[in-house]
Amino acid sequence: MDQLYTLIDNWSKCSGMYAVIVDMEGNRTSDSFGMTEFCNMIHANENGQASCTATWKSDREGIYVCPIGFCDFSIPIVLPDGRALGRVLAGQALSVRQDEEEILQKTTQLGIDTETVRDVLSRVHRKTEKEMEGSYELLKEMIHFFIEKSYSIWKTKNDLKKMPEKKDRVLSQITQIMYSYNLTVDLETETYSLITGTGMERTVQEYQKHHYQDELTKFQESIIHPAYVNRFNTLLNFESARKDPSENGFKGSLEYPVLYPGDNEYEWHEINVFIDTEDDGTRVANILGRDITEAHNAQEKSEKELRAAAAKNQILSELTKMLYSYNLTLNLRTGKYSMIIGSGMTQFMEIFKSTDDYETAYNKKIAYLDPENVFQFAALASLESLRARTNANGFIGNLEYGAITDYGEEWHEINVFISTDEKGEPIANILGRDITDAHKRQEQREIQQKAAMARDQLLSGVTKMLYSYNLTVNLETWKYSLITGTGMSEVLNTM
Repeated sequence: MDQLYTLIDNWSKCSGMYAVIVDMEGNRTSDSFGMTEFCNMIHANENGQASCTATWKSDREGIYVCPIGFCDFSIPIVLPDGRALGRVLAGQALSVRQDEEEILQKTTQLGIDTETVRDVLSRVHRKTEKEMEGSYELLKEMIHFFIEKSYSIWKTKNDLKKMPEKKDRVLSQITQIMYSYNLTVDLETETYSLITGTGMERTVQEYQKHHYQDELTKFQESIIHPAYVNRFNTLLNFESARKDPSENGFKGSLEYPVLYPGDNEYEWHEINVFIDTEDDGTRVANILGRDITEAHNAQEKSEKELRAAAAKNQILSELTKMLYSYNLTLNLRTGKYSMIIGSGMTQFMEIFKSTDDYETAYNKKIAYLDPENVFQFAALASLESLRARTNANGFIGNLEYGAITDYGEEWHEINVFISTDEKGEPIANILGRDITDAHKRQEQREIQQKAAMARDQLLSGVTKMLYSYNLTVNLETWKYSLITGTGMSEVLNTM
């Protein structure tokens, strides 16, 4: 139960949600993990407490809405043999779609002060349906896996106690399926017996040459990386188990690198150690070993890829915050997107945050575009157009377009890139920013240039009608330009 409590407590901390274990009658059998401020307030109210307790005693399963309006879920604790032991109740999450007024009406009926409720609700972190479904599925899978694992261990131990003559056969089968060897060490004499599986032939051959644990320790110290030797020896030190007959069960595990004589690359091995008491009172340690080199290298590669992806996301995030209003990463197969947010483009940010479906966001956004730019925008950024260019790689185009939003007339720019993600999925990166100020400055410059041209044309016309010349002198450089009319030929020739 301690392990189950730790599992649920860690889930509660990660998800920011509440959890508790109840029996089949709805009576609490564990502490509350992550009780929210809002639900503490409800439970402190007599009517609220009764309302919540009634849902605890119901036999509902899955995701549901509690009487106050918060999202909860119930996961049954059922053993593989069909026996139901209780349920894990979790949630206390507020949906982004939940109407606050509806909650206020229900809490008012319970006799709770409205302003107090508003104050507490202002601090409640709302979750999307996707986040709540993900949290529910994760907790359900964790509990089911934990129950199956725990039940299997319990049943195996139970069967072994009932049928000790089958113990060696069971250990042999486990070793042959999962491990390279199983060493059974007699803690009194320090002698061992060996059951072998497949793999780690050089280690097994060495183990077959000896009879005592200390001989194996010397061999292991000669091949284990020095940084892991102390941890290996600590795990295989059974002094406390010799002194304490009640010390039984899993002692620990260790992954460590080894380098055999003549090899240039390390292998990775794993041992799992269990302490047990035989039916005749003999105290033993079971040491199960296996080669995990391939799995370790695959994990190392995966971690490097994750670190590289995280570094890329960090760079994208910083660039977006400095230069853009948003960077939208769109999965071209599913039509779903994720987003890094900078600043600006308030109207479109509200649209993007309201959904993760690109078609939905696109149709809402297109309504604000200047009609003259809609066709160009669709050709570059509609889902249909992007999917048609799945095989493209890199930058495919950009567009400046006008938009009439609730915040006034704006000018925006998008830059579009096509690529694939780490899983090989086709994606589009759409980077958008507000260029209203820059567009206005450009318009101003164009107006000034047109005014200057009109002024020069007017001066030229006036000069030709009234004067022989118009000399414009730069007082900084003393250079001049000249517009000529008629007359004063000798002077003009000099100029």
